[in-house]
Amino acid sequence: DFVLERGIGPTGQVVTTNGQPVAKADVLLICDDAEQAGFDYEGHLNSWRNKELVTQTDSNGDFHLKPQLGMKSIAVASSNGFTRIAVEQLQSDPHIVLQPFGIIRGVLHRPNCPGTNEDLDLSFVDSDNQTRQRFNLAKHAVTDASGRFEFDQVPAGKLLISYRVKMHDGNGWMEPPLQPVELAPGQTLEVEIKAEARQAEDRANFQPQPAPVLLPGQEIKGTILLPDGKPAVDAQVAVKVKGKYLSLGRAAFKASGAWQDGSIVRAGADGGFTLPMYADAQTVIAVHDKGYAQVPVADLKRSPQIILQSWGTVEGTLRRGHHAATNEIVLLTDTQIRPRQIRSSGPGGTNSFVFTNTSPERFEPVIYDYNDFQARTDEQGHFIITYVPPGERTLAQLVPMGNGSRMHQRLGNIHVQPGETIQVHYGGYERAVSGKVTVAATNAPANFSHARATLHAGASFRMIEQLKLAKTQEERMALFQSEAYQQTMSNPQQYSIQLAEDGSFKADAVPAGKYEMAVDFSEQRQSSLPDTSRVFMSPQQLIVPPAASTNDESVVDLGTIALKKLSLADFQNNQK
Repeated sequence: DFVLERGIGPTGQVVTTNGQPVAKADVLLICDDAEQAGFDYEGHLNSWRNKELVTQTDSNGDFHLKPQLGMKSIAVASSNGFTRIAVEQLQSDPHIVLQPFGIIRGVLHRPNCPGTNEDLDLSFVDSDNQTRQRFNLAKHAVTDASGRFEFDQVPAGKLLISYRVKMHDGNGWMEPPLQPVELAPGQTLEVEIKAEARQAEDRANFQPQPAPVLLPGQEIKGTILLPDGKPAVDAQVAVKVKGKYLSLGRAAFKASGAWQDGSIVRAGADGGFTLPMYADAQTVIAVHDKGYAQVPVADLKRSPQIILQSWGTVEGTLRRGHHAATNEIVLLTDTQIRPRQIRSSGPGGTNSFVFTNTSPERFEPVIYDYNDFQARTDEQGHFIITYVPPGERTLAQLVPMGNGSRMHQRLGNIHVQPGETIQVHYGGYERAVSGKVTVAATNAPANFSHARATLHAGASFRMIEQLKLAKTQEERMALFQSEAYQQTMSNPQQYSIQLAEDGSFKADAVPAGKYEMAVDFSEQRQSSLPDTSRVFMSPQQLIVPPAASTNDESVVDLGTIALKKLSLADFQNNQK
């Protein structure tokens, strides 16, 4: 037998070094599983995964936090400084004294030259001066032509200075260490870093996005209003530039670079804002606790007033066959826009294709933050996602793949009305399927369990084979505009299948329909170029019939599925 006792959350008072209470100080509770906590790029403490871990002190400097599992430490910050203490320490002394921020200045030297125009970051480290703590400092600096840099408003403690090297896919960076330092409260620390040559950036497998072109002397101005017509004071306002990363969280942006270059600003007391203008600026997006809006830049020239629409909510259930899908992750994703036509981009029927869409122009959406726009289903398969931007959105389920990674499996599109809760229900009619994949002996992999396997609705393999046989632009145009191609592209559903070592599989929840099997044996983190990947598909069509009744628990045997390798070289040679 176990007897539960109600937990007690941390309480205390935040004061300065001379004992004065600090009002409106940020207080952050750090737990064992707090992977995304620390400073944001506006200098406030934040917990992106659990908002209940953050609060502010009252006029007397007092705070109270709800109890959480695995409570570990308390971090406190204001303009007066920063302090982090263990939760147990509050039991003997409820006062938390802020330690003044310091400054780190220095020069980065590389062999035979200064380290110029390098991105540097700061992080807390443990006693070994190498192990980074999971606490975001959001401290970034760029060295000048002489290699000089400066970090201001730096918390005291053991820190590590590192630099950035872009990842092979261009979607992030590594942070090789440069030099550990220890900063005392209020200290201005001067450092000389004599480093080895930079690690080379691996650019073999990606082409970086061109930098946005700033238009000097041009600005975007306007006013943000709440749904009730009052000024949206402190609303976050961003300019969405084509190809530039912008991430949306729960009523807040999550793109650090945009804060740093001025692409995100705060609305003033009258709701007014001013943003820089870029050559490829598409829309202005405003977010506030009370609502959301995305307006084309061209519309702001006619009417500079933006009225927020209240956030929506998505509530629903997820089932797999006759059972509730429990402990599954449902998330909000970008609505997929599929090309409906294809035309030559040059005279004479060249091989350069430009995809177009017959619908009105639709601008690039923001990226929805994974942690803020997900929900885990409960015992009844129920889930709820709040702070959903009004408009057409897409819901997906996060499902495992055979190589240890996970994919977004589309559930369906939704249309969210301002301020309303939309009810959705997915699944309930799926079938269990089984089978085994095989490939020719010369192409057979050593272990099928490391492959990424999916069932695709439609006839993609047939489309690819027909495209390989097309020799002229007219033949390719006819294929892309055919009804068969349109039907294939209009149903992007795919279902992840986990293969056993011998290629056999069993999936519990596949809707009735016609499918093809696709299997990718490419090794992760190797070149992602199509001609070097090992992708196979099934020439035969796989049919999953509807269930005979609501109680039909039978398994559909898809039999032995022979796979054929897709070769980009065959396609390229045929086009020549």
